[in-house]
Amino acid sequence: MELARKLMMAACLSVGLIPTQLLAGSSAASAPQPIESVKILQVDGWIQITEQGGVADFQTDSPLVPALREKLGRIVFSWRFLPVLIEGKPSSVRTRTRVVLAATPDGAGYQVRIDNVTFPRESAAAPASDDFSGRSLTPPQWPRALAGVNVAGRVLLCMRVGADGHVEQVVAVQTMLFDVRGSEVRLRRVVDQFERAALFAAKGWRFNISAERGQTLAAERTVKVPVEFVAEAKPGWDLPGQWRTIVRVPKRPVEWLPKSSDLQNVGVSDVGAGEMIPALGQVKLETDVVGALVM
Repeated sequence: MELARKLMMAACLSVGLIPTQLLAGSSAASAPQPIESVKILQVDGWIQITEQGGVADFQTDSPLVPALREKLGRIVFSWRFLPVLIEGKPSSVRTRTRVVLAATPDGAGYQVRIDNVTFPRESAAAPASDDFSGRSLTPPQWPRALAGVNVAGRVLLCMRVGADGHVEQVVAVQTMLFDVRGSEVRLRRVVDQFERAALFAAKGWRFNISAERGQTLAAERTVKVPVEFVAEAKPGWDLPGQWRTIVRVPKRPVEWLPKSSDLQNVGVSDVGAGEMIPALGQVKLETDVVGALVM
């Protein structure tokens, strides 16, 4: 996938412990954010929504153990959606869906809950739309302060694109680090360095945007794009159906977007390399699913 290749960072690093000497004297760009540690699993699939907003079918592409697949299926079939309107009429639609599961310690085992549900209609293989797509997305440089540091992560950027294809405004919505250990101070410093590098690069990005799309409201010219800072590719590093241990900071608000049910609540754990997610979403869950217990 072309966008994935453009945004994937490769460096001769291994993932592990963050050293104590990391970034002496570095200062964060904003107030410290609490760090959350959790195991996550992205479950990709398809969902068929009826004209009335019920679920007619749900299929997963990601490999799951039978017990988890069964329990998740039962939950999904109980969901209710706002009817999807096509040309003003409630319609039955089939759409991509991604359920992110979070596992937290519970005695000797783990408790699995729904972390979020999104509908990633666009990817590098299928651009955002014919009238809005990425053109020149030069990846960021690996931060000098992290040279030789054993760490990898992902920054989710949200950007508003102007009528000329330039990035008018960009925010690092959320960042997560993979499979790392360290104090909150050291973890925050890594997050800060990744975000600085991603934001600096994104300000020079260019998009293809039609004249018609260029005259629309800011929300319709806003996309979220993940930027990867990863170790040199290793077999099985990011296989589908694989639980990953991450640390992440809370999501930041995007000041130019209105508070609206039409906005997709997408965080860094909800995206994959090479995806380009529009701010606006056509599919809207009526059921409050975040935090629901799965097993």
